Amino acid sequence: MAAYAATSPRLHLKTLSEDVHLYDLHTIQSNLQSMFWSTKKVTTDIEQTRAVLRNSLPTEEQPWNERWAILLRCTPETFQEEMEQRKAGKLRLIGVIGIVREQEIGYKIHPEFWGKGYMGEALRMFIEMWWGMEINMKYDRLLAAADPENKASLRVLEKAGFQKGEYRKDFYERGVLGGKKSDLQCVYLLRPATSGAQVPLRKRSSKEIRFGVEEIETEE
Repeated sequence: MAAYAATSPRLHLKTLSEDVHLYDLHTIQSNLQSMFWSTKKVTTDIEQTRAVLRNSLPTEEQPWNERWAILLRCTPETFQEEMEQRKAGKLRLIGVIGIVREQEIGYKIHPEFWGKGYMGEALRMFIEMWWGMEINMKYDRLLAAADPENKASLRVLEKAGFQKGEYRKDFYERGVLGGKKSDLQCVYLLRPATSGAQVPLRKRSSKEIRFGVEEIETEE
């Protein structure tokens, strides 16, 4: 039986693997709608997606750099539907979620699964898992950001408890827009008291201040 990092009523999270998930990931990375809000360009061949996947793995210099595959659960109620989807060549991996920069969460999901609550479910599951990992006990908050025009993503973050930080004007370049600048809304989520030892609030790095945490009192 497969071992999963986390499980919710409809989904599993499993560490992203080149051997298992490459071709499903390519279906997402090569989809214009999936990549519409990304800084990355749409991949046009499997080798480009392979490079993206390999750049999403932890290294000695960046141990926090890691992604998890978002997988649909196979339940008795959905077994027949899942078998039909597999025969039709449809996705098993429906999205990815993880830490794209230290403390900063990122995610994407295939458009076929938009509007069904999957991303919110995956995000809540990921947050609970991430807070509980011993390696992350040194952090007292998670960061995220979204284009203010991406209302759906901002709603997902808000429902998960993220608070608005700084608004950055003409801050990032969307890959699909050929270098045109877009605004960015930064958000943050404080570690809950029930997720392990509390980390004393500390002085903020310049990166964290960008995300609005300068509004929170700090201790020496």
